[in-house]
Amino acid sequence: MDCRTRHPTGAVAILMATALVGCQSYQPRPLELAAYRQAWQRRDVTDASVAAFAEQLEAREGVELEHFDPTDGLSLAEAEVVALWFNPDLRVARRRANVAEAGQREAGWWEDPELNVDALRVLESVSEPWILGGGVSLTVPLSGRLAVERDQAAARWDLARWEAAVAEWRLRVALREAWLHWSAQQRQAELLDRYVDRVGTIAEAAESLVEAGELSTVEARVLRLELARRRIEHRQVEAEVERLQLDLLATLGLVPDAPVKLEPALEVADVQPRGERRRAALLNHPELRRAEATYALAEQNLHREIRRQYPDLTIGPRYSHEEGQSRLGVGAGLPLPLWNRNRQGIAEAEAEREQARVEAEAAIEALTARLAQLEHRRREARTRREALRREVAPVAEAQMREVEQLIELGELEILLWQDALTRDLEVRQALLDAALDEALAASTLRELVQPRLSLPHRDTTRESSR
Repeated sequence: MDCRTRHPTGAVAILMATALVGCQSYQPRPLELAAYRQAWQRRDVTDASVAAFAEQLEAREGVELEHFDPTDGLSLAEAEVVALWFNPDLRVARRRANVAEAGQREAGWWEDPELNVDALRVLESVSEPWILGGGVSLTVPLSGRLAVERDQAAARWDLARWEAAVAEWRLRVALREAWLHWSAQQRQAELLDRYVDRVGTIAEAAESLVEAGELSTVEARVLRLELARRRIEHRQVEAEVERLQLDLLATLGLVPDAPVKLEPALEVADVQPRGERRRAALLNHPELRRAEATYALAEQNLHREIRRQYPDLTIGPRYSHEEGQSRLGVGAGLPLPLWNRNRQGIAEAEAEREQARVEAEAAIEALTARLAQLEHRRREARTRREALRREVAPVAEAQMREVEQLIELGELEILLWQDALTRDLEVRQALLDAALDEALAASTLRELVQPRLSLPHRDTTRESSR
């Protein structure tokens, strides 16, 4: 649209000033990492905000959490609340979702009018050589693309929400797995500590027998080597316990030296539902819902690309004053979709939609396979643990009782005692490994078919105002 007048008018200046007043102004916000680091070091799991978040989780998930009281140590359930509140990766994922939420809240506005100002001078010698003018261009979206853009932004926001939900689900799984590994290592350290103490007692008795000439130095050396080897193994396990605890504190979003006591747990989770209902429950898994949201966004992208092939109308008034004569009219422009018609954009959007469909189908296959693998792993670990408990553990316990009876009768066989202790340790370690495998499989299985999610809330106030 073109508006021309011989002299600049105050209306143009007023229009520009009015438009600029409504614009936002830039406010810098420096990144203060030193201050954040100090705040991070002061982070406290007993803060009221964490307790309030625990209450929100209880109400949102419909699950009664145990009394949230981190002052006496963090249980696994309490640690999960802390991780969901403080974990840095999850906080980043949620902020990333906020970007999409902000975009969908402000999507679909009309294009701003465009103000044009012209200054022309007639080169010939005339009485009025200057022609000054201004114009305003307004685009009328006849194609309907603005509604599609709003739907597209909403689909992008849904995808961002499910991506944040996937990040939360993975955090829960990773935290439980890390907690179970740490708990098992603590139990392993306790077993080795008990074994080292008992072998140390045998080694002292063996030295006395060597001095009395009742035991060869070869047999005593075997005990010393076994004691030294197990002490090294015990130190390695204790170092692994400390490393795993540092990993847990990082997952919780706490500093490495946070004054927090973690309570070990090797619980075996109950998994509901069962059978075919369990496989059907996979349809609510966040990774599959994210795949569905990806496909929905691809649909909206294609819809928008198709809408872009239809023209939008450009219209506006024209006014000019030239050589003492004023002119008033209306100008309009309309692109003609003859050759381009957004062929490339439509073709790429169709291919991306097909890719999203295949990815969603692959996701349901992968989840079903994962479910079967976890069910097999849990059954195998339970069978192994029950076999050890019924068939192996009683034999090892009987052997220990017989050796202790011989000791009470004064018939001390050093190597027999050491062998019984070793067998007892190996059986206990095998039971611990089986219990850990079962707990890991059950925990991941439960999170697979019973995912607990805290989706960001959709703000539709801006949409409803249009």
